[in-house]
Amino acid sequence: MKYFTITELTSSATALREGIDNRPSKCAYHLLHVLVDQLLDPIREAWGEPIVVSSGYRCKQLNALIGGVKNSHHILGCAADIIAGNRADHRRLFQLIQQMQEQMTATQEAIEAKEFVASVGGGVVEAKVNGKKELLSVSIKPEAVDPEDVEMLQDLVVSAVNEALRQAGDAMEQGMAGVTG
Repeated sequence: MKYFTITELTSSATALREGIDNRPSKCAYHLLHVLVDQLLDPIREAWGEPIVVSSGYRCKQLNALIGGVKNSHHILGCAADIIAGNRADHRRLFQLIQQMQEQMTATQEAIEAKEFVASVGGGVVEAKVNGKKELLSVSIKPEAVDPEDVEMLQDLVVSAVNEALRQAGDAMEQGMAGVTG
């Protein structure tokens, strides 16, 4: 959390005035951190100027009082309304967010189309996954098959699959970091 605070995301003049406890649950608190780390801070970093949260987390009581929809993501800690100044700034900020979203989508699609291969046991077991973390294939060389030691083969398969999945996850993480900073 570089630019925003939990206090900023949970403060509400209406809640204060009406005596409503707007403290987030443990889960909502965690999701607010994710919202800031994965979305708001990268947007603020790209924007280069202050952004104000006009509405962040809302407990159910506060959400109902202000007329929010029952399934609002604000209740979960997954949404924030932001403002950046005048109308022209709002338009520019919206365009920036759209550009970032397009870049993220393109990056995600490119990584999902890639294949990641991991081999273990000196190359006797190989697993291939795609960027969607779907297992595409497992290749086992005949010399890896020992009827007396099936557990070793199982361990090799699990190890190869996990390594290929880790590669795919790392690639997605690095790709998104390249977009969001």
